[in-house]
Amino acid sequence: MATGQKIDHVFTYNRFLKFAYRYGNIPVSMLLGMYIVPFIADPSPRLVHYLFFFIVVVLLLGINAFFYKVWRVVPFKIHALDDRIVASEFFLTSKEVVLFYKDIENLKGGTFSGKFNGIMIAESTSQDIQIGFFARLENSRLFEAILISRAPQPVYEKVTALLKQRKEELKKKK
Repeated sequence: MATGQKIDHVFTYNRFLKFAYRYGNIPVSMLLGMYIVPFIADPSPRLVHYLFFFIVVVLLLGINAFFYKVWRVVPFKIHALDDRIVASEFFLTSKEVVLFYKDIENLKGGTFSGKFNGIMIAESTSQDIQIGFFARLENSRLFEAILISRAPQPVYEKVTALLKQRKEELKKKK
C-alpha cells in the first residue's frame, strides 16, 4: 500500500460472525452451567467430581473473560481514513473510538505476532485506546496492510521484522 494513496474503507463482519462474537458465550455458558448445577445441588464426596467441577468453572470463567475482552476492544465497524481509524458499533454501547495512525504505539496479536489467527490489536497506551479485530473481518488483509504501512516507523519496523522472521521459520520447516 503506497503511503500517498487516499484511504477511505469501511470494514465490517458478516451477520453470522457479528452474532457469534456478541452472543456466542451464552450457549456455551448455559451448557457449562448445566454441568455445575447438579454438583451444587448434590455435592459428591469423590475427589474426581471436585476436579471436574473446578475444570468446568475455569472454562466458564475463561470463555467469559475472552468475550468480555472482545466486547471491550472489538468494534463491528471500522472506518479507515487517511490519517485515522474510526471504530464504532461496539457491543452494548454507542461509543466511537478514534485512533490516529501517528499515535499507534503497538500492533500485537494474530498476524502482527507471527501467528495465523487470534485477535489483532492496534493500541495507543498513552491514550488508553485499543482497537481489536479478527482475521474474519471482511478484507482484513487490506486493513492489516493499512495499519502496518501507516503506523509510525518503529512500529512498522518491529512488525515487518517479526513477519520476516516468521516467514523464514516457515521456509525452514518445508
